[in-house]
Amino acid sequence: MMDAYLDLNLNISPVELQKLYTSGGQAPVIATATDGRKVQFPAVFLKPWLTHSGIHGQFRLYFDQNNRMKHVQKLS
Repeated sequence: MMDAYLDLNLNISPVELQKLYTSGGQAPVIATATDGRKVQFPAVFLKPWLTHSGIHGQFRLYFDQNNRMKHVQKLS
């Protein structure tokens, strides 16, 4: 069975990231996928792409058969 996924375009400013990480990375990122669906996930999943200028780019979120998030891949 193939994993389900959603593609997102993220542009999170350093100020917004600071708010998210004040909670230890457990605060939810709320975004709209490219197909229009809303998704919410812990900010800690984006830690590998954290920079001083924020987080920017296209990402793919993978989910298991129970709709639990498994991992994130940066596409661009």
